[in-house]
Amino acid sequence: ADRLAIAQGRMQFWPGHDCAAVTEFIVYPNCKALNIFAGGGRRGRALKELAGRLEPALQRWARAAGCGKIVAFGITPNWAPVGRTLGYRHLWTVMTKDVE
Repeated sequence: ADRLAIAQGRMQFWPGHDCAAVTEFIVYPNCKALNIFAGGGRRGRALKELAGRLEPALQRWARAAGCGKIVAFGITPNWAPVGRTLGYRHLWTVMTKDVE
């Protein structure tokens, strides 16, 4: 994540003991969303901390900021089961290619 964007408050850094996340607000035409821009941590421990500690804080932050949704792009398949237990649903897969 861009350190300058975090320093300027355009992105937020969420540190944990075993995981961390970076978020940003995205304003769509019909909805403001908190986007989990990046996340990760210690294998085997990060998901537990994310679900138990970090995600509830993200929910409160999103609600206080007037967001109608939380979205996360680039989530690896091993996050899907945890996401489902927290009420997230998989909507799409994003592909990208560098311009040649």
